[in-house]
Amino acid sequence: MSSMLKVTTNLTPQAVDVLGASMACTRDTKTDIINRALPVYNIVFDLFDPGGGSIALLKPDGSVDRLYLV
Repeated sequence: MSSMLKVTTNLTPQAVDVLGASMACTRDTKTDIINRALPVYNIVFDLFDPGGGSIALLKPDGSVDRLYLV
């Protein structure tokens, strides 16, 4: 496993809002949320075909939402 890496970043206002909402819901730190988000980001990109496509999300009520990568 790699050693720790300190990163400074500039977030868009939308990303700041999402980060704040995530912190409020989970009580996780900014670092924890970002560390969890990066593997998810990689998984999502792996699920899409190289040329694009979509992912179908099946909800507990049986309805389906479709996620598109643009």
